[in-house]
Amino acid sequence: GDGLINRDELARGTDPNAPDSDFDGVGDSVDNCPATSNGDQADLNGDGTGDACNDTDNDGALDGADNCVQIANPDQLDEDTDAVGDLITAFPGVP
Repeated sequence: GDGLINRDELARGTDPNAPDSDFDGVGDSVDNCPATSNGDQADLNGDGTGDACNDTDNDGALDGADNCVQIANPDQLDEDTDAVGDLITAFPGVP
């Protein structure tokens, strides 16, 4: 077992019969995103929820894929393709 009771597993959306429901190498009882694979356990804002499951700025892009985690930018524009959203790039369009 993974140290969680079945009721808690079901509430977290994980499999009570699997010690690592998302197969990321981190057991469900300590995984900060137990139903989504995130082996690195990245948690940019330190809230205890992994970036793969979190949308800090509530713009619809999960933190792990958001190019501007702290500022809402639902369009995720990145004109200079530097992986940093145009809202926080000093000179959008300039690589």
